[in-house]
Amino acid sequence: QSADARSFILLRLEAFSFSQMAPYADWPTFVAAARHAWSELQLQSQPLMVARTGLRYINRIDIDLSNPSGVLD
Repeated sequence: QSADARSFILLRLEAFSFSQMAPYADWPTFVAAARHAWSELQLQSQPLMVARTGLRYINRIDIDLSNPSGVLD
């Protein structure tokens, strides 16, 4: 987990996941942080190969519950 608790890494024997929580920076910042995390993993564990890569984008929509009818305005 990062110092600001906005990014974290999940490691399993067959998986490496890098996650970033809101508020989000731009794509180059995300890629640089993910590459840094991957480089650190390679230094520590020397993984043999990459079998799969992926990206999952999750967005959140904040709704003001004090005015739920405002969603349709």
